Amino acid sequence: MEKLLREPLASILKTDTPQMKILVKPSSRNPSYDYECDFATFIYSFKGKAEFQEMLSLPSRIKERITGNDVIGEVSAIRTWLCINLKKEYLSSHAMDPTFLTQSKVIDPVASTTRTLIDYSSPNMAKEFHVGHLRSMMHGAALMNILKFQGYEVSGVSHVGDFGSPMGQVVSEVIHRDLPFVRAIKEGKKVSEDMYPTPTELSAIYVAAKQRAKDDKDFATESMKRTVELQAPSHVQNETKEIWRTVLNASRVGFNDVYKKLGIYVKEQGESFYVDMLEGITQELLEKGVLRYSDGAVAAFIEGYETPLLVKTRDGTYLYAATDLATLKYRLHTLGMKRILYITDSSQRIHFEQLFKAGKLAGWYDPNEVSLEHITFGLVTGENGLKLSSRDGTPLTLAGLLKEAVVATKAAVMTSNSLERSERKDQILVPKPDSYQQYTDEG
Repeated sequence: MEKLLREPLASILKTDTPQMKILVKPSSRNPSYDYECDFATFIYSFKGKAEFQEMLSLPSRIKERITGNDVIGEVSAIRTWLCINLKKEYLSSHAMDPTFLTQSKVIDPVASTTRTLIDYSSPNMAKEFHVGHLRSMMHGAALMNILKFQGYEVSGVSHVGDFGSPMGQVVSEVIHRDLPFVRAIKEGKKVSEDMYPTPTELSAIYVAAKQRAKDDKDFATESMKRTVELQAPSHVQNETKEIWRTVLNASRVGFNDVYKKLGIYVKEQGESFYVDMLEGITQELLEKGVLRYSDGAVAAFIEGYETPLLVKTRDGTYLYAATDLATLKYRLHTLGMKRILYITDSSQRIHFEQLFKAGKLAGWYDPNEVSLEHITFGLVTGENGLKLSSRDGTPLTLAGLLKEAVVATKAAVMTSNSLERSERKDQILVPKPDSYQQYTDEG
């Protein structure tokens, strides 16, 4: 904005020196405008000179010279002030473009010393994104852009659920179904992508596996055994892990398609990344008294909470609290993060409160120097008023929502009055609806 104002100002004043400072700031005089700029310094520098009366019209003269481009919309000249709006077309075309943020920055004084990580998206593998995941994605992407704009060194991570008992259940289910990729693995053959289950098929397998584990004790026992095999140290390889890796790769096909449509670029680093840290973390926290044994299981009993933070079951399976603790220490001590933001729905509030307090009790961080923040959003519910959960059925998927948006947008465009009269109706390109869905969710 300063660059756009500098050229006409220099032309009018017939000078352009480094001392010619133009202060543009968010509009406080009139909230209906985006920016404001006061030219009083320039105007009154001519006081007592012949040009003074002419300079009183400086804002109006600049207004005439800056309108008519692709950036600046409505402009109002009020005494020594200019109030400026950016064109909505310009904003909409740049809002989700990361390169736009590098063109100008509003530097936060602490940004250069505050390495920041945002944990967002973070779906469970072997399931499709449902519409509820849109919130975490959009909030995370927006915060990434805002913090980068403020000068922070910020990283985004999707902490996918790829390691717990649901994965053991899914592996057992695909083995029972004798899917083509399972047969290929057992026969020592290469698995090709055309053997992958589709995202929809994987979601159905996930739900069926969960139900079978409830109804069939033998299947539940087998699934628990598979989970323990998955959670073996990384140097231990087995058939279970090979089948599991194929399930993860098949899951990523659906995830990446949605990410691409929404313009989301986030690094995946899931629970399984921390497998070799779990035993050491558990032992450390037992020795420090943060964890203790209870009926054969391992848990943290945080003061003020009725329910403990369960880390390890009596049969030796690590739960997601264990990987969350390992993740927290890794981010603090290995990555050196000074600010970590977790973005989830509000149902996980107590879990993160206990997680942060456990980390503090362990002496992993000083709250005066490190900020751990759980940023929540409301539950996304279905028509029955209950939280959407693909574990219990098949709610509207995010991919399905985007397809519906395409159909609805096309219908709206093609039936508008102006287009009904157009002879080139069939040649009209339908606007990309994904950005509208982002905007609607953020709004």
